[in-house]
Amino acid sequence: MGEKTLSVIEILKHPKVKLGIICLVIALLMGFSSIYVTRDDSKESGTLDSRQSIALEIAEPGLEGELKLSYVGPEEDGSEASIEILDREEIIIQSDTLEHGENLSVNLESQMDTIFRADNNPGKLNYNLSYSYTRYPFRILSIPTLFMTMIGFLFVFKGYKEYLDEYLIKRRKESRLESAEKDDEKEIDFMGIEESEES
Repeated sequence: MGEKTLSVIEILKHPKVKLGIICLVIALLMGFSSIYVTRDDSKESGTLDSRQSIALEIAEPGLEGELKLSYVGPEEDGSEASIEILDREEIIIQSDTLEHGENLSVNLESQMDTIFRADNNPGKLNYNLSYSYTRYPFRILSIPTLFMTMIGFLFVFKGYKEYLDEYLIKRRKESRLESAEKDDEKEIDFMGIEESEES
């Protein structure tokens, strides 16, 4: 009787090992999806009245863009508008004054939750806001990826353990059968020798 050894193919055929591998493959695909990066663009334009504000509320990294402001005030001399740029706590981080017909450009670089407000504005303050930012649309999959990976390794481990236990049980049975066959052969040889001596 040939000696049976551990086979990787046989281990992979075990139901729990196969299920674990499937879980790990799914976790791998989900993991790659969670780190998928996309770049979103947005544009916005309008007019700010006095004490009116626009808020740029982006919770994504890699913000880049530009805010263009142009002031159109009354015809009389001395007309101007005050512009305030605030952070997320509404603390003023920049303040500018625009005269009639004057333009202002503000570069946006990783400024999240920035508020632009017109203050003491007797005319019209036109704005054009364009920006882009990095986004991970499937990053929520990182959480189930972790659980799926743990489940996959658990099934592979349990399946391998069960296969190893089954293999050891079979080996013990085969060893007993081999021992029994050898004992039978010895008994037959012994009896044959006795018969020849008697004759």
